[in-house]
Amino acid sequence: GAGSGVGRATALELASHGVKVVLSDLDEQSIEDVKYTLVAQELLAEKDVLVLPMDVTKFDEHSKLFDKVLERFGRLDILVNCAGRSQSARFQDISMEVHKAMFDLNVFSHVHLTQTVVPHWLERRSGHVVVISSVAFKIALPDSATYNGTKAALHGYFEGLWSEVFDKGINVTLVCPGPVATPIRQKCFSDVLGKTESFKPAPPGKSN
Repeated sequence: GAGSGVGRATALELASHGVKVVLSDLDEQSIEDVKYTLVAQELLAEKDVLVLPMDVTKFDEHSKLFDKVLERFGRLDILVNCAGRSQSARFQDISMEVHKAMFDLNVFSHVHLTQTVVPHWLERRSGHVVVISSVAFKIALPDSATYNGTKAALHGYFEGLWSEVFDKGINVTLVCPGPVATPIRQKCFSDVLGKTESFKPAPPGKSN
């Protein structure tokens, strides 16, 4: 979400170039704080920042929320998919509930939200979706099997999208950073749903 970490940094960078922004996050106060920062630093006027709290795993709300964006700004040029959680759990201990919850958050929320927006872009023959992935899609991390799988899945879905729309004015960008010190690393999925861990990087050549 836009309330912290990579999402917050992206919002600040876009605003510094005069891009009007929609700030979404599960934590409403965090995006209100980002809006305050943007306005206080005179990067954007208050009317050019829309705060839109959302739980991205509630797929049936995506269309209604997108309508609010169109109502405010008339169009959406760039969609940045930046919601997700990390993981710290051994492969053999991970429950199916954790697998499903991580895929809902890290993959299907991005897929469904993008599906909601793509018809708008096809009509305009213009649009750009950015997906925050990870080097883990290519270089698997220990104690993060589900997380690795979600990042690989993102590439399958969004490279597939690119193959269908690259000649229709729509750009698809997958960003694959290495480890970044953000709050995502403090509330990792574990092996059981509802249990969280802080990410502990393994020494080279070792698993935690």
